[in-house]
Amino acid sequence: MIDKANACQETFKRLLKTCAIDVSIKGRKKAEPSKLKRKRQMTGYNCFTRNLYDAEKNTANKEKRPPMTYSQLLKMKTWGTLSDKNKATWNDLAKQGCPITPIE
Repeated sequence: MIDKANACQETFKRLLKTCAIDVSIKGRKKAEPSKLKRKRQMTGYNCFTRNLYDAEKNTANKEKRPPMTYSQLLKMKTWGTLSDKNKATWNDLAKQGCPITPIE
């Protein structure tokens, strides 16, 4: 039984060499420290949508209904309707780390 297994392994190895198939298992390379991606700074849009979704979840809990999905909120195009002054406010909040602020 062991002889048949060894014979099969040898035949398989010869077949791989003949077909030039490389089946070596390579481990995942670790990224060099210089190539590591650094975390990007949060934008005003990201801060606004995060707070908008949190506000929607809180409202839904109060009204005892399921909250709208994140994608449904984004389809409302609410960021585009904001004035430049309001967008600047959200951009400033994003620079501060985007604290949760109530949206009415």
